[in-house]
Amino acid sequence: MACNLLRQRLHRRSTLPSLLHPGVDQLPKIGIAVLCNLRGSGIDDQSDLVRVPMGPCGSHFLRQVADHSATCESRDDSQMTFTSNPLRIAFDSYWLDDGPPSGTNVVTSQIETWASVFPSDQIQLWGSSAQGDRTRSLTKLSNIQSRPRRLRQHGLSNLLELGRVKCDVVLSQNFAPLRTRGLSAVFFHDAIFSSHPEWFSRAERTYLNLAAQSLSRADLVFTSSEAEARRIAAEYPRVEGKIHSIGLGLSREFERANPARPNLPLDEGGFILVVGRLNVRKNLRRLQDALLKDGTISKELPLVVVGAADGVAGASMDVRTQRAVSDGAILYAGFLPDSELKWLYQHCRLFTFPSLDEGFGMPILEALSCGAPMALSDIPAFREFGDVARFFDPADEDHIRDVVVDALASVGDRPGMSPVRTWESSVATARNLVVNALTGSK
Repeated sequence: MACNLLRQRLHRRSTLPSLLHPGVDQLPKIGIAVLCNLRGSGIDDQSDLVRVPMGPCGSHFLRQVADHSATCESRDDSQMTFTSNPLRIAFDSYWLDDGPPSGTNVVTSQIETWASVFPSDQIQLWGSSAQGDRTRSLTKLSNIQSRPRRLRQHGLSNLLELGRVKCDVVLSQNFAPLRTRGLSAVFFHDAIFSSHPEWFSRAERTYLNLAAQSLSRADLVFTSSEAEARRIAAEYPRVEGKIHSIGLGLSREFERANPARPNLPLDEGGFILVVGRLNVRKNLRRLQDALLKDGTISKELPLVVVGAADGVAGASMDVRTQRAVSDGAILYAGFLPDSELKWLYQHCRLFTFPSLDEGFGMPILEALSCGAPMALSDIPAFREFGDVARFFDPADEDHIRDVVVDALASVGDRPGMSPVRTWESSVATARNLVVNALTGSK
């Protein structure tokens, strides 16, 4: 019976065929017969098989989809209670205790702020079965409870499990549930993997393609900037009318951190700072080459690189860069706690962010909060911060060097005014959009 139900669902928009990215033809495909035991299933021809991109998680992912699709519950509008009354909210808290640093910061700050600004709303956290310190801390608040998931894989759990919760709205990260009992709102961080697939591994593209295709199941799609909203609409036109930029705020944990000097050979005001995960998109190699070319960085004014390796890396370190590291002109600090990162922002001569593309740019908010002078890539998301920095073409080494040198010569300048970006504003915007969607208001 389960296989018969699955066979019916395979021909509906709500299941896996609608989740496959139109560009996945570039990836290897395998006909998945593991969706159910074909013997006696009634599925006899190739038209009933689903072909999907197979990354490291592909076949395992789809086996679990097959196991659970038949139990996916449909939306039940009778369970919804809304208007301006308190909301019942199911938060996707998977990243709260076990996620990428940027994702953890977003989820933690979003939930903490929502619970504080709207104390009458009842919040359920749907995270891993093993609660960490952040979850235990948040559940001390009277309007937050925690519920464990059964499925371990984030995307799979969001697609099949999160929508079963009885609530007014499900707020998920990247993956929208296939079905919900209430409204579905998903925060989609960015579609850079779709506009620049060369910066991502095959496994990353496969996983993120599935997330992007689930957006059609959501009622609301939130993202962090107007620039990213335009990108998502361009890459996935069918969700254009659902996309809303709600912004982000400074991480609550960063706000509360007390500055602490890291164990690095640095003088106050005697270094250039760059912060971000070490991958090809962050453009670190070009920045280093630009600043080494004419001795802009040296042992007396080193480039301090904060961040861990992640995703598709850039070219390996060449002889000149190796020599610069040995000479102390480049210092790789690795991942640092917020307290030490805050000290670096406060005492750097210049903060620079040479990324080729971003959906938002959280390090800019951090640097702004610490009053650091900045030289930034001239990309749409960064321009939304206003006249806060000198901007350079991230693809032009000479321009990077010229702008950085000019910024260093004007070290007394402080950043200009930036539009106010707070978590209070972000969650208020999100909640208003949710209430309007529930009540049918414009």
